[in-house]
Amino acid sequence: MREDVIDPISAITAALIAGATAAASETATTAVKDAYQGLKKLLIDGYNFASGALLDKKPKSEATEAAVKDELKDTPKVADDKAILEATQALQDALRRAAPA
Repeated sequence: MREDVIDPISAITAALIAGATAAASETATTAVKDAYQGLKKLLIDGYNFASGALLDKKPKSEATEAAVKDELKDTPKVADDKAILEATQALQDALRRAAPA
């Protein structure tokens, strides 16, 4: 694997953390909030993702990030789930568009 390619679990984790952090701010766009909620809902509904509540309470916590990544690693099927990967990409795109220039 090339070093500049992020594995799917790391990409999903990073998107969730960034999305939760952005969604918690008063300046988050609707697109970011919707994309974050969409990804989280897919994980909760499809994989019983328990870390969603933690993300909403403490999105900037290192413990939250570790819990999210561990939970996703324990469910390796998420790395091959097309809907999850598309939702992750949609969240990343929304975050990029919302980023200040």
